[in-house]
Amino acid sequence: ALYAASSLRLWTQTMAEAFLSEPGAVEAKRIERVVLETGTHPQHEDHFEVKTKDFTAQYAQLYCMRLKELRSVLERRAGECWGSAGSGPNREGEVAVTPRILQVHIGKPTVIVGTLFKEMALRPDLIEHYTQQRGIIGPPPKGKFISDTDHLVLEDEGARIKLILPTGTDGCDATPAVPSSAMERLCVDELVTGMTVALKGQENVDGEFEVEDIMFCGLGPQEALPKVVQPAKKMIAIACGFNVGHNASHNPLLTSMLFDYLRGYLGSPLDHERSASIGRLILAGNLFSAKFGPSGKPPSPSQKRKNKGRSVEEHDEMVAPLREIDGLLAELASSLEVDVMPGENDPSNYSLPQQPFNRCLFHSASRYQSFACCTNPYDQTFEGCRVFGSSGQTVNDLKQYMSIQDPLRLLQLTLELRHWAPTAPDTLAAYPFYDRDPFVMHRSPHVYFAANQEKFDTKMLTGAEVPSHAFAPVFCFISRAVSSLVGVFIENK
Repeated sequence: ALYAASSLRLWTQTMAEAFLSEPGAVEAKRIERVVLETGTHPQHEDHFEVKTKDFTAQYAQLYCMRLKELRSVLERRAGECWGSAGSGPNREGEVAVTPRILQVHIGKPTVIVGTLFKEMALRPDLIEHYTQQRGIIGPPPKGKFISDTDHLVLEDEGARIKLILPTGTDGCDATPAVPSSAMERLCVDELVTGMTVALKGQENVDGEFEVEDIMFCGLGPQEALPKVVQPAKKMIAIACGFNVGHNASHNPLLTSMLFDYLRGYLGSPLDHERSASIGRLILAGNLFSAKFGPSGKPPSPSQKRKNKGRSVEEHDEMVAPLREIDGLLAELASSLEVDVMPGENDPSNYSLPQQPFNRCLFHSASRYQSFACCTNPYDQTFEGCRVFGSSGQTVNDLKQYMSIQDPLRLLQLTLELRHWAPTAPDTLAAYPFYDRDPFVMHRSPHVYFAANQEKFDTKMLTGAEVPSHAFAPVFCFISRAVSSLVGVFIENK
């Protein structure tokens, strides 16, 4: 509070000296914008680009690749925590890892690894939804679909088995605290389809697996940050949720003021220096409003089937939001590196990973080399600091199938699972990859964000499977229609 008060007094004094002085009394100072060096990473944006589109593959292969990539991590962690990591003879008090569910013996304590599937009575029926819409399938309805009758199944490449959790863990509090042990995660309402986990327990005479404990992959290893000899004030800005279009929440004045500040046209000399220290702006989705059409209302299925032509006035009204955004981005790109991600409401593909916007949508901004259209999720390295994040679809989807409603805790959960979108492709649309699962997070980023949430919040996570001197805390944050400044240097000690 004292630091904030002193900073406010200094800012007020500087503003007064600048605005109340005679013209020419304050010497103009030329401020150069910082330049951020970008690095290369095997899991950068080209990792999420779909080169060849083939929708004939089955989604089962995506789950198989997910389990294949994470199985070794879970087996090693389970062996370190619960006993022998192999299937050989046990030492006293240890539990071995059974390679496949079909090899589990009744009454013998063991550890099995697989992918969770959650049976939910309230889950929307896609076949019924297809019938009601007469062949026009849109996004499934949003809401909370958990109930007391939900139960879990674990499956691997060859079989599946029903899970029985300890008594009293079938339900859980709507807003639980952050779990301090794996046992506290033994709650149906806190687990979803697509999670790859290790389970400790034994099979009963009914062919069900009685679970005693559960384990996630945990935070992955992290690339070491470079040593900073002379720390420089370099930052990136992340903004989202402008919702330009037929939306009452869109405020053109606030958007214009934010962009003017980033360009150095607002505030005192101190504000100009701070805006000059921003080397990159990331627009994290939802540039446009979810409502579309001349009246601001989504067209009905009958209107879509008619496919009638629109008048010139209706066409101009529809493209007006696009022209507005294009003009603002062109002004920004003239003085700042800008990366634009698609979001849930934007004109991009619905399934994940969302592909970059076509540059022809931004006729003016695309003329600048500093303007780039990126994928969702976003993955880039600045000055050795890896920034990874999304437009928020994964967090929003998890809320519908879990009792946990804190976006920041859900963001942390995806890090512990080492998977960015655990509910894809079950309840979150995704491309049917057959040779890999691009959403697996083999390494932890330094900055991890989810945009377009209901509030802004931050958290620092520590702990990884690397030496402590080579690990920097993961800075996680969620944002909503604001611009967040993130320092790209985290000092290594």
